[in-house]
Amino acid sequence: MFGQAHAGLGWVVGVSAPTTDRRLRVWCAAAALLPDVDALSILLGKQHYDYWHHTFGHNVFLGSVVAAAAAWSFRGRRHASRLWATALVAACFASHLLTDARLSGWELYLFWPFSRTGYEFKPNLQLGHPINFVLVYVLMVLPWVLAFWRGVTPLEIVSPRLDRIVTNFFRKRALECAACGRPCNNRCDACQKPTCMRHGRIGWTFRISEADVLEWRVDGALVARTAGPHEVQWPASRGRFELRVRRGGEENVRRFEVR
Repeated sequence: MFGQAHAGLGWVVGVSAPTTDRRLRVWCAAAALLPDVDALSILLGKQHYDYWHHTFGHNVFLGSVVAAAAAWSFRGRRHASRLWATALVAACFASHLLTDARLSGWELYLFWPFSRTGYEFKPNLQLGHPINFVLVYVLMVLPWVLAFWRGVTPLEIVSPRLDRIVTNFFRKRALECAACGRPCNNRCDACQKPTCMRHGRIGWTFRISEADVLEWRVDGALVARTAGPHEVQWPASRGRFELRVRRGGEENVRRFEVR
């Protein structure tokens, strides 16, 4: 089975668990993909790949190390929850071995480096078999379908903030933008005020910041309000003026009088 399918299967297992959280989902996806680490031997040439593939990544000893590391990572949980999470991670690692024994066309050296005896299920279908292409497409789409149920996507592996921005795009807009009053469902990470994507900025770390908001008040009455890129124009009237500039969570007020 292809690596994308293995990772997708691991994610599906992790996100479907009753006690799912980001740590469990990341562990399940990583454990399901990790055995293919021995495929990196292709970088040294086909001869090395033929010798090392399905050896140091596809064996029970690495699986034991992964299970032990997962148990340590979940040590802060209650005993039952910790055992359940560890068992799921171990199952995701085992799913890679079981599917490769049937759908890779290669034998698995499960007890490497102590034995070069190969194990597989007969018939062991080649990677080019249509079932592998069906599985890779299904397991690449299914995590995004499950996002409508769990409210998270595989993007949270890269950044939870990026995942939140993407999923919020499909959610009902129950908030009102603090700058323009339009319906929105995102908040400024600095001040927590609602902001739409028209008046919010997304930084390189996927943090949302509220755009600069300017308010002109004449004798206490609001006469103009702008947000985002703007040019400040002098008001064509006289009186006591108040200019409020809100940037992120800070607000500066300037007052002056024109006679």
